[in-house]
Amino acid sequence: MLAALTLVALLAAPVEPPLEATLAQAAADGKPVFLDVYATWCAPCHRLESEVLSTPDVKRALQGYRVQRYDAERGNGLKVAQRYGIDEYPTLLILNPDGVQIAHIRAYTVEALVRALDEWRPVGATRGTFAVGETGARGEDPAYLLVSGLLMDRSGRASAARALYDLAEAMDPNDARGLASRAAFRRLRQDISGALVRNRGASLLAFVSQYPGGELSARALAAIAQLAPAMRPPPPKVREASQAVLKGLTARKDHLSLDALAWTLVALGFQDLALEAARASRAISPKDVDHLVVEAAALQAGGRQGEAAALLQQELKANPAHPWLGRVLAWVQRGQRLDLPPPIDLFSD
Repeated sequence: MLAALTLVALLAAPVEPPLEATLAQAAADGKPVFLDVYATWCAPCHRLESEVLSTPDVKRALQGYRVQRYDAERGNGLKVAQRYGIDEYPTLLILNPDGVQIAHIRAYTVEALVRALDEWRPVGATRGTFAVGETGARGEDPAYLLVSGLLMDRSGRASAARALYDLAEAMDPNDARGLASRAAFRRLRQDISGALVRNRGASLLAFVSQYPGGELSARALAAIAQLAPAMRPPPPKVREASQAVLKGLTARKDHLSLDALAWTLVALGFQDLALEAARASRAISPKDVDHLVVEAAALQAGGRQGEAAALLQQELKANPAHPWLGRVLAWVQRGQRLDLPPPIDLFSD
């Protein structure tokens, strides 16, 4: 019976187009390609589709992509899996319209996936096969230089990649296209991977100070928070940089990054700024309760336990069926410190 139902489901599934057709449509639209390669028996694939890809924030981020799902074990999906060496599911790839793999995204939460999609969009549609000798006039395009650097970095040619990052940054004055900050971020990742721990804080803070307006700087601040306090830059300088990032994310109305920033600010001991970030997130996305938890954590860290509990009680009264808010309130009432979410990995795509 189960076999028969599976067969019916496969026969009813829509026919997935050849990859060449997907790439041609992406080229016509001037968009990068987002591939979701799955298997019908894969439980994490089904969770990703129902709990992450279907959310408003992810749908918004995917508007800048040509989106295509492929079953790796049937039809045109077999060729896709073979072409990109896919043997685990789900696999999320970003391709340019020429089929070059720009990124393999290992982000399976709403916040992490939106972050990755937003980061790769400005460069994902860059045309070219990036073969040796192809550069020509493309050497004047900072997006082309940045992608070339990424591919070199991935193949172990770090010095050559760094030179291209430098060029790409210089050719995007004032970060007008969002490419200079991305090139500098890639160079920062090289620096951090080889720097002594005591020097990492200075490198991270320098990046935040130069490019305070975006989510990449929020990630760099999170990396500073992960350092031991004695290894961090002086608190007044970190606070000044944090204020600039908070201002930039608020202006961009980036509520997911503001939530993440708020947790970072709690970890750094800047409870007042954490409250400001959480409340800015609430103003942008009032129906999302994640900001309430970090707001409660900031109040709790500042010794305002009663206010934290009252905040959560008020929301729970308005939303009594919420699946986990009651547990969070119970933790606060017991005096249990609200746990921070998993640390942001500076080196993930």
